[in-house]
Amino acid sequence: MPETNTSDTNAPNPKISGQINQKFALGFLAAFAITVAFFLIIQISSVNDQISLPFTNVVNNAVGNQPTGDKTSVISIKGISKFSSEDDFKKFLAEVQLTQTKSGGFGTGGAANDIAAMGIAVPAAERKTSVDDGFGAGEAAGRVSQTNVQVAGIDEPDIVKTDGKTIFYSQPMSYYWTRYDDVISAPQKGGVGVPVQPKGETAVFDAFPPDKLAKSGSIQAGGELLIAKNRLAVFSSSQIYGYDITDPKKPSEVWTIKLEDNNQLVGSRLYGSKIYLVSKTVIDAYHPCPVRPFAAGDSPMIVQCGDIYHPDPDFSADVIYTAVIVDAVSGTIEKSLSFVGSSGSSLLYMSQSGIYVTWGYAGDYIKFYHDFLSDKAAGLVPTYLVERIGRLASYDISAAAKLTEVTTVMSNYRATLSADDRVKFDNELANRLADFSKLRSRELERTGIVKLNVQDLQIVASGSVPGSPLNQFALDEYLGNLRIATTVGGGWSMFGSMGESANDVYVLDGGLALLGSLQDLGLDERIYSARFVNELGYLVTFKQTDPFFVIDLSDPKKPELKGELQIPGYSAYLHPLDKNLVLGIGKENWKVKVSLFDVSLPSKPRELAKYNLDDYWTEVEGNHHAFLLDRANKLFFMPGSKGGYFFSYKNGKLELKKALAGNAVKRALYLGDFFYVVSDDKIIVVSSQNFEKVNELEF
Repeated sequence: MPETNTSDTNAPNPKISGQINQKFALGFLAAFAITVAFFLIIQISSVNDQISLPFTNVVNNAVGNQPTGDKTSVISIKGISKFSSEDDFKKFLAEVQLTQTKSGGFGTGGAANDIAAMGIAVPAAERKTSVDDGFGAGEAAGRVSQTNVQVAGIDEPDIVKTDGKTIFYSQPMSYYWTRYDDVISAPQKGGVGVPVQPKGETAVFDAFPPDKLAKSGSIQAGGELLIAKNRLAVFSSSQIYGYDITDPKKPSEVWTIKLEDNNQLVGSRLYGSKIYLVSKTVIDAYHPCPVRPFAAGDSPMIVQCGDIYHPDPDFSADVIYTAVIVDAVSGTIEKSLSFVGSSGSSLLYMSQSGIYVTWGYAGDYIKFYHDFLSDKAAGLVPTYLVERIGRLASYDISAAAKLTEVTTVMSNYRATLSADDRVKFDNELANRLADFSKLRSRELERTGIVKLNVQDLQIVASGSVPGSPLNQFALDEYLGNLRIATTVGGGWSMFGSMGESANDVYVLDGGLALLGSLQDLGLDERIYSARFVNELGYLVTFKQTDPFFVIDLSDPKKPELKGELQIPGYSAYLHPLDKNLVLGIGKENWKVKVSLFDVSLPSKPRELAKYNLDDYWTEVEGNHHAFLLDRANKLFFMPGSKGGYFFSYKNGKLELKKALAGNAVKRALYLGDFFYVVSDDKIIVVSSQNFEKVNELEF
């Protein structure tokens, strides 16, 4: 089996304590009355903006019913049901508008990194690829690298793929240029050229053996790629093309899947010969269903109202997500599941047994503020005002209207105070709120989680944890349990600054019930990278220094901080090299830094070696697919802004073995004993033994 790499990306997050900014505090009530109400009224005033809804209160129930046909059936998941009709959907939208407090919700937003996170795994054993694999005559290299992914056996799309003999490279998008008068009416010819539409291309190269390196063909479609059996899937804008590559020199299109209008592809993954796709459809509040997310060939996929799942209306929602399983050979959509969600920050993590969808949502700000006034502001605010605010929770009005009422009540009271008393009141309120936030801020920022079965997309369980995960590597399934790292606080709520941040690790069982937790790691810092490896977890948080945490997860009910290392800079990407070595790639003093951590003694992690590159950027920080690991030779590759870099990590040392100059280096892969370094305009082949150049092809 081809060797599979593993990797990591990063994103920030927040926490829990609250030293409320003093300048904000002095004008807190006035700002709260005007700014917050204005902000929330804009965000919540329309169903089309962000409609609220809650998979968040659904807690850990497993289903035993099996799906029938292509649709799944959820019977025993508390709080999850299907719409009965379009009117039922509209009623739901009206209800969520009343309960909404903040944008966020169920779903996946943005780029491909947002979807499909696949756990971590040690590379699979190498195997020889031969004609039996359906790639035509001739024998492939004995050692074949694959895209750097998180879970072995679950592929992720990237711009470079290989089958062991052929390299497929989707080049960056270019543009068709034309004259103004070709596009619009013009009084005279000779206008300046303008781009009309993007054009992509996937180049096909005979790659092995290296002396036969040559461009053998091309596909007039570009984008990220997946290879399954003798099929190449090309994700090009709103189209997914399936090509028969039995003869790579003559690829032929055999199927297409199109995203219909008003839909966006969130991401994809490949497991065996099945492609998992997730799309999102913006909700039309006037006609929310049916929806048409995909069309396979000329046959549109129609999702009726009765096939769309939704939770109780508790958090915001503005899209319908549709997950499908596609047969990579035929392009047939075999199974599907649709659910109401949010286009806000969210992830989809996939192991070989489960798909975990996460989404962010806010807590009840009215309750939070009422509890604060009742607890910490006793004697500062009249009792009748506290009781009046408490009654707001039961009013059948929108959250925006409730907040407007709170700000009006508090502003009117503040106006009755003398100038001296107002200054004292503002200071007292700010300091008391800071103390309260330290204890309760986790109530205001949570992540909901739903678990799907990989085989049939049936909903299995749901739950939630405080805070927000940074990226796909913040989640990991091990022995049936889900581990998730989150950050809480450190940002701004409707009450102002939430003060210092903190970072937590939670362990949930197969039903997504809480087993154990470890809280308050890296106070006043945020997570920059996370990695879970069997019974250990590694976190890097950052503000001024780079704390590297080692967490013992051997007892899922009692996660324990085993060791901590403080070093300058940060690591934005963590990669396990072997049982006792973890690689960190990030920055120090604005330059790329590579660190080698010894974790053989979890209680005392050490930085064995570090290397500071004279380079300010590497794609690996934000895209783990750009990293290549060759464990057999104890080598790794990373592209930078000035070229590509091959490092050795033998004997616990970091040695730069080879640097290839050029600002367009994208990827590297290995076939047999040769590295192929792919740039925008050429491929360079070097020996993995001595790094001497073997061949070079410009194209």
